[in-house]
Amino acid sequence: MEPGNIYIRMVDWDTDANVSGTSINEDYNTYILEREVQWGAVYWNRDRRKMAEDSTKTENSKLLDISVTEQRSEGRFTFLRKYAKYPNVIRVMLARDLRTKYPIRESELSQYLCIIDSMPQADRDVFLSWWDYIIKEREFKKKTRIILDSLLGDPPRFIETIPSSSSLTIKNE
Repeated sequence: MEPGNIYIRMVDWDTDANVSGTSINEDYNTYILEREVQWGAVYWNRDRRKMAEDSTKTENSKLLDISVTEQRSEGRFTFLRKYAKYPNVIRVMLARDLRTKYPIRESELSQYLCIIDSMPQADRDVFLSWWDYIIKEREFKKKTRIILDSLLGDPPRFIETIPSSSSLTIKNE
């Protein structure tokens, strides 16, 4: 916790909450929450925009989606970079990003690695060990999926089915 008077305004934690009073809280609101609200507004209104009859409006909507998504992503990276020296502030966000964004795009991977390199060495080593474990866990699950399918009684993914429209006639002589 950083020193300061921390204020919590909560209507519904999932959709309408705000923590303020310190620089970290203010930056979190600016770089994460405000951009998340903008992205959410664009995302939830996307279906309405798709129904627009004017193709120009539809094209502009696609550009808006990309722009707001990039702003949202850049806000996260700005916040993570700014507080990389304070791993307790960013650990949960960083871990969630790396666990849920798989595979990670090359441009994002380099940014994540830069952020991790900015962490204090002990925290960086622990974090990289955890990430290595997550990657190995995914590889293991992928390799064992076929075996698990047969154990669970699901049809294996590697069996090819023959369409029923083909017919074979065997003559018994």
